[in-house]
Order: sequence, then structure tokens, then C-alpha cells
Amino acid sequence: MKDDIRIVNARIWDGFSLKNLGFTVTGGRFSRIAADSHLPEAERTFDAMGMAIFPGFIDSHVHLRDFSTSYKEDFLSGTGAAVAGGFTTVLDMPNTSPPVTTAPVLVERKAKAREKILSNVGFYSSPATIDDVGALSGAGSIAFKVYLANRLEGTLDYSDTMQLMKLMSKIKSNKGLLVIHAEDATFFSKKENAGIDYRPVKAETVAIDKVIEAASRTRCSVHIAHISTEQGLKKVTRAKRDGTDISCESSPHHSFLDQENTSRTSLTYCVPPLRSKSDREAILKGVVNGAVEMIASDHAPHSLQEKQNEMVPGFPGLEVTLPLMLDMVSRGKLTLKRLCELMISYPCARFNLKDRGEIREGYWGDFTIINLKKKNRIRADKFHSKAKYSPFDGRDVVGSVYATFVKGRTAFLENRLVGTPGMGEVLEGNAIPS
Repeated sequence: MKDDIRIVNARIWDGFSLKNLGFTVTGGRFSRIAADSHLPEAERTFDAMGMAIFPGFIDSHVHLRDFSTSYKEDFLSGTGAAVAGGFTTVLDMPNTSPPVTTAPVLVERKAKAREKILSNVGFYSSPATIDDVGALSGAGSIAFKVYLANRLEGTLDYSDTMQLMKLMSKIKSNKGLLVIHAEDATFFSKKENAGIDYRPVKAETVAIDKVIEAASRTRCSVHIAHISTEQGLKKVTRAKRDGTDISCESSPHHSFLDQENTSRTSLTYCVPPLRSKSDREAILKGVVNGAVEMIASDHAPHSLQEKQNEMVPGFPGLEVTLPLMLDMVSRGKLTLKRLCELMISYPCARFNLKDRGEIREGYWGDFTIINLKKKNRIRADKFHSKAKYSPFDGRDVVGSVYATFVKGRTAFLENRLVGTPGMGEVLEGNAIPS
């Protein structure tokens, strides 16, 4: 039997550097990695034209919407944005409508996704009660997520320290990971606006203190979503040093934007809010030096009318995150090794994604072809997401996604979506290795 596809004339990332090697994919998995002349025949040969090939990039924080808010985004448009942005795997947040708080809703969401997705997708859940943890784990929840400031409808108030500790203990016993939106609502001002005063720095730092204390007592594995403050990052770094199993991620907007270089408009409104220049610089430094383990887009699409009239938080990020990071590489501000840690290897390890994150024989054939030297301008009007706006619109970057393959099948090629709806895999949750 011939291999399904053979990739030649490539430079593949081996975890340390780019090597002049090719590979084949059979049955959706990498089957042979060797010099081009030593590769077996295949049904199809793809010439990478000397470009760089990386294991498929992973975004651990996206909002694919669908369900009753499919006008904002649906599984097809959201995963289309993912593969256009170079991501082969995304992890979907549970604050949907209805929210993913019980096993039946999770099962329904997974079933609907199977018909549409172009990338692989794992699904978070936010347990309605502590007793729901086991059922959600059994139904394949990739991880658990709670919002300390704004709990989801029908869930317990996990901003209460005792409830949070009970939840952590239950998740620990199920060998799961708890991801937390760490803000304390008692510090929010009464009048909501897009500025820093509504959700001050202290709202994040006090919440992180609570999470660290609960995690250190329960020994639960925890992850802080979209960290945005210098003080918050210092607390997480100190807790890791003290032995707490805690990690954190930054979004591209908290790494590259702040209130000093961005006008306070509804289009840039997000939560946590954009912070000061010193906070942004500290977060970006953490991204570069390893204090921040992951970059995640926090892709949060809304209709343009909602953004302009209703002050809803968030904006699309799947199609700008990797270009922004590649531009950092092109300017010598970030190494390729660090980029791959942030967006491939660490997300794989933290969320225990099996047989992914490496171009390695036997692993799933997810990979992204990158033109590292191509100059490009971010054009929100060209997004594959339904949300065609961005605070990064018009920014020039160096580094561009040429093609994205999911299990050896082409999902995106030369600015076009070419995949078949349903080609992606719905991922099942795996216990964190002990």
C-alpha cells in the first residue's frame, strides 16, 4: 500500500532546529521521516518549496460560539479561522449559550461539532455542581474552566473559597486540569466601561492569591487564563517556585497592546482589560523568558453591531496570533524554539494531548507550513472568521501561514480553505500524567 502523502523539499522542525528532511503520512499519522531520496512512494507528493514545517500549532483558548450564537461564529467558520491561522488543534471554552455545564450538553456539543470542524477540537466544561465533575470527565471534557467574577448560569459560586477548594479536590481526584478566569468582582467599579478602572489590577491579583492558596492546599493542577498584570505574573512565578502546580497563558492583545497605544473604543474592549504599558511589557517579557508558558488567542468573535453598540468583550484572534509571533521571530525578539514551546509543546503537555506536538513517526500527521520571510499585512476584512475586525488590522508582519494539514489532509492552502467539513477530530479528555 502506498503512503497517502509525501512531503518533499522541506525544512522540518525537530524540536531544536529546522532540518532538511521530508516525511510521509499514512492513515492520518506520520509514517516515515527521512531525506527525500529515502522516502517511499505515495499517492500524492507535495512540494514544500523549501519552506519551514512545524507540528500543528495549538490554541488552548478559543470561543467557537455556535449553538444559539452561531451568528457570531459557528464550528465551520471558527475552525476555518483556526486552520487559516496555522492551528490544527483548538480548545473551546464552555461559556456558550447554553453553557457546557453538564455531561448531556457536552455530548450534544461534541456531536454537532463532528459534522463541521476543519481542525481538531477539544471541549472545556464548567461544572454546574461539584458532583458533575465525574460525569463531565467521563464525557470527554478536555479540561475544566471556572470564572471567578462572572459565574456561568446554573453553576455554583466558585468565587467562594470553600466551594473552589471542593471543586479542586474533585478535579484532582479525577486527574483533571482546572483553568481559571482569575478576577475578583468585589473590586470592580459600579459603572462598566472599557477602561482599566472598571476591572483594576487588584481584581486579578487578589483572585490569583485565592487560586494559589486553594491549589496549594488541594494539590490540584491549575492554569491561569489570559494573565494581564505584572503583579499577577509575579505571584504565579513565585507559586511555581514554591511547588504549586500552576501555569499561565497570555493573549496576543495583553502581550502587544496597552492603554497607552490603543484608543479606548468598543472594538478594543476585552476582559481582562488592556493594561498599562509597564504591565504589557512585563507580560511580553514573561512570554519571551518562559514565565508565561503559553500564548493563546482568546478568540472571542461578536457581530460588529454588538461590538459597536453593546460593549461586549473580546475580538477574533485565531488569524492574527501566529503572524504576530512569527514577526517577533523575524525581528530577533523570540527564538523559534521558544515559539514552538509557547504554541505547540507546552499546550500539548499541559493538556495531555496524545500523539501530537511533534513530527514523529506514529504521531498524528498535523502540521503547518510557514513562509518565514513573507511580508504580510493583517487584513481583518479577509478573515475567515465571521468577525471581520481586529485591533491589529493594518499591522505589517513578517511570517505567513502557507498551508495547514490535519491528519495528513489539506485544510488550508495559499489563503484558501480547502478542507472538508468534519475532517477534524473531536478530542477526548485525558487524565494528566502522574
